[in-house]
Amino acid sequence: MGRHRNGPAEPDDFDPEQTTRYTPQRLELRTRRAPRAPLWARLCVSFGVIVLLVSGSVYAGTYLLTARYESNIKRADLLGNASRAGQKRAEVKGPMNILVVGSDSRANETYDPSDPSSSAAFVKGERSDTIMLMHLPATMDHGYAISIPRDAYVNIPPVKGRWKGGKDKINAAMGHGGVPHLVKTIQNFSGLTIDHVVIVDFSGLRRITDAVGGVDVYVDKQTVDPYRPNRVFKKGLNTLDGETAEAYVRQRKGLPGNDYDRMKRQQQYLHALMTKITATGVMTDAGKMDDLMLAVTESITVDEGMQVKGLAFALKKLRPSDVTFLTIPMIGGQKMGGVWYEMVDEPGDRALFAAIKGGTMDAYLLQNPPNDVSHGS
Repeated sequence: MGRHRNGPAEPDDFDPEQTTRYTPQRLELRTRRAPRAPLWARLCVSFGVIVLLVSGSVYAGTYLLTARYESNIKRADLLGNASRAGQKRAEVKGPMNILVVGSDSRANETYDPSDPSSSAAFVKGERSDTIMLMHLPATMDHGYAISIPRDAYVNIPPVKGRWKGGKDKINAAMGHGGVPHLVKTIQNFSGLTIDHVVIVDFSGLRRITDAVGGVDVYVDKQTVDPYRPNRVFKKGLNTLDGETAEAYVRQRKGLPGNDYDRMKRQQQYLHALMTKITATGVMTDAGKMDDLMLAVTESITVDEGMQVKGLAFALKKLRPSDVTFLTIPMIGGQKMGGVWYEMVDEPGDRALFAAIKGGTMDAYLLQNPPNDVSHGS
């Protein structure tokens, strides 16, 4: 096994000579301070966008959660027996861990606990392409968006009559026991409690991007998606509309870091979207804000216990510069039984999760700089 910290790999057509070292750089955000927007607009941004558009804050126009948006938010039993902490809380306060799962929904299914291959907003048998842990500290004044490679080789607990337990790609947990089993797997792996779960249907990303008038991203080197030969992202600044934004965050073939670069693109897009909303007139344009909030709320499913309005208030002061993006420490890939797996850096991961649990992320980041999301591959 090639042992290189955070090294990218490709399960299908991996070429050792083409492997590049994945080295996160210190995040330096110089977001221009925009004129302050009304409280309802800041709530929309801080909650609906900062948490990967995960929870769809619908605090719009008034000081109440309006039925126009609230009815769009789908709810399901996404925690199962793995965790009930979020549902037991009488008030919204930190620290808090929210699991964000990205899906490509093609059917309007709801989670069926008797069918472990299905989950809300997922096609039957589909696995998660995007797994991100959003950590909010006790102060609730910062967010840590931590990507977990879908091919990370971890222990997946048994599922009676379906899976005897053992190591596999982390996204296989979905197929073995639905979203609740993915929650259980990540809790066992990290030692953290998952308080809430949000599923994001990335097919809604098109509408979200168009609602804000497009998003600008900087690309380091021209890339072509081999599955979409006409899809070219030029070197330099690219303005993404809805269609190209979806292609941008989903591409991994043709990128030097493969899935690692795709995760970085997703983080880059999220930061660019937050910046676009806060730095332009989106929040003060009632029509644009309505389109944005409808798109966000129609694209998410949350667990049954999430207090959407309360969490929106708790995060109302967050700005794009208050979100730090990371990837869990990895050491590279290994092929076993004809299948490529990404190997986790167990000591590195323990240090990260200990910092989250102990509230010492500032000290951790001094030794482990976060991802630079100002540009992408």
